[in-house]
Amino acid sequence: MRGVELVDGELEEGELPTRKHGRIVTRLIMLLGPWLERSGGGELLSQDNRVRIGPRRVRKPDLVLVRRADNPVFEDETLVSPPFIIVEIITKTARDEHRDRVTKLADYESLGANQYWIIDPDIDRLEVYTLADGLFGAPRVFEANDVVVGDQLGIDGLAFRPAALGTEL
Repeated sequence: MRGVELVDGELEEGELPTRKHGRIVTRLIMLLGPWLERSGGGELLSQDNRVRIGPRRVRKPDLVLVRRADNPVFEDETLVSPPFIIVEIITKTARDEHRDRVTKLADYESLGANQYWIIDPDIDRLEVYTLADGLFGAPRVFEANDVVVGDQLGIDGLAFRPAALGTEL
């Protein structure tokens, strides 16, 4: 089933996720879940959960990490407060790539998300945007075989390569 989001009061349908997309989400949950528990708890929410950007805009990111320490606020099962990390995995259509790189970047910045991760599964690239003074700066870019050291991103103790997230068994 395709994801449907509310954008400016209109329903907007997304593309069907691929198997690789599913593997990436699963592996991120496997990596981030134990870290979250060691770091005071919180929730990892998958693409079936909603994040309200504004009264006429609701997104369904691929993954959302909220920390208990940030006192997340939910209304009718929809997150209405800034998450610590929000993740989108690009679907390679012109419309979807633009939406993830431009429109959702602005949405998540306005929400106050601490970090926005964009993963390009075709080239196994991770781009991490970090909020500073209310704005996302230029992303840190991790190519397929770069080592992402979590200490640099506020997720101490984690290390992984973007290519490993989508690798088939």
